[in-house]
Amino acid sequence: MQKRHPVYLEGEIIEIGAVKFSPGGEMIDTLKLFIAPKYYKKMNWNVARLTGITESDIRGGLPFLTAVDRFMEWSGAETIFLTWSNNDLRLMRQNLRVYGRDPKEYFEHIFDLQQMFDNQILHEGRSCGLTEALQMVGEEGMEAHDALHDAVNTFTVCKHLDLIKGMKEYHNSIDAFDDGEPLKAFSRVYASMFDVLHDKSLLVMACPSCGKRVQFERWASQGKGKKISVGSCACGKEYFVRMRTANGASGDKRVFWSVFPGNDELRAYYLDRLEKQMERFEKRQTRIREKDAALECADDATVETE
Repeated sequence: MQKRHPVYLEGEIIEIGAVKFSPGGEMIDTLKLFIAPKYYKKMNWNVARLTGITESDIRGGLPFLTAVDRFMEWSGAETIFLTWSNNDLRLMRQNLRVYGRDPKEYFEHIFDLQQMFDNQILHEGRSCGLTEALQMVGEEGMEAHDALHDAVNTFTVCKHLDLIKGMKEYHNSIDAFDDGEPLKAFSRVYASMFDVLHDKSLLVMACPSCGKRVQFERWASQGKGKKISVGSCACGKEYFVRMRTANGASGDKRVFWSVFPGNDELRAYYLDRLEKQMERFEKRQTRIREKDAALECADDATVETE
């Protein structure tokens, strides 16, 4: 009997939504496909609540590989793919591996528009949600959490970006995180985010190579619900750890923790995110001090008037 090995899969893709547009910015076509899950066949309560997708929708969906092949055929050759954050692509690559496909054969030219949006409009060194981005550019978006609606909303934001400039300046953070199967991974439930951030064990592990203790550096934010860190072992191995949090059904927090081989590019990316995190912290502190000073001036004026 052939031994079955566990696979690493954060979740199965159950819907694909896409917009095709010309280099001139004209919408050409749209695509929406439901996918029948193979492993996680029961809908997650939170996904069902957010998306409105029902059990019958996914039961009548296409097999995953059929849907992917249809999407790639619809997209056409020499296509540039644009996505809002790297989460969807990371999940797509995990699913492709589970089904025995090589992710490197797909999405050769792909860019994370969140990064471009921050560089050209936000200028805060942080991830920005699609709804917030639409508000910032003064656009009325379609209802969120529907794959096609999200694709249309992403296209709408695209019209406010210099895509050519953005692609030239692009830091390829998507491929930097595409390290295949993690060396270690687990999920864990906590009562609150406070408990998550104060669990020091999430920043420590035994080196998979030699067994020695590896201490990771402080968490750096990679966007809402996502944190990253790096660590080195005395044996010379470098590691990159990623933590994602999600809300549970009873108000608790579920943590998805995974560690990958590190490299210079990942360490540089971590340090950049940490620096921007500190800059945001300093800006918040400055605003608080300015607000407090303004309140003190108002109190002084009130006393003098009296």
